[in-house]
Amino acid sequence: MFRTCALLTMLGLLVLAVVTCGCAGGGDKPVPVSGKVTVGGKPVGNVIVHFMAVGKTHVGTGKTAADGTFSLENGALPGVNKIYFSVVRELPQGVDETALASGAVELPPVENPIPSKYTDPQNPALEFTVPAGGTKEANFDL
Repeated sequence: MFRTCALLTMLGLLVLAVVTCGCAGGGDKPVPVSGKVTVGGKPVGNVIVHFMAVGKTHVGTGKTAADGTFSLENGALPGVNKIYFSVVRELPQGVDETALASGAVELPPVENPIPSKYTDPQNPALEFTVPAGGTKEANFDL
């Protein structure tokens, strides 16, 4: 009798552990996120939007189109995310990566339309809470 009770108790604890672990891991799946980036109300294109999940290692990224809209390629984790932006640098015509890597060519400076306080990956100035089902309303007017 004692063995049956002990076995049932252990089985119950095992089921509880499996259910708990299954529920806890459910929030770690990326969800779709899209929105628009503007500066002073004007759309900003050719900028990478970075969503860094707080306390996790996932970073969702997406590039803005000319109208400022973006969609994260690999989604974002639900919950609080730190947000920062970076400008896309494209190689000038006639310059290849080998010349750039060897130091034979230097890229000209790029005008950054994003205020500098929003471009620091070590200290992101913005937070956005991603809902469990994702969102199409991740809009930022900087």
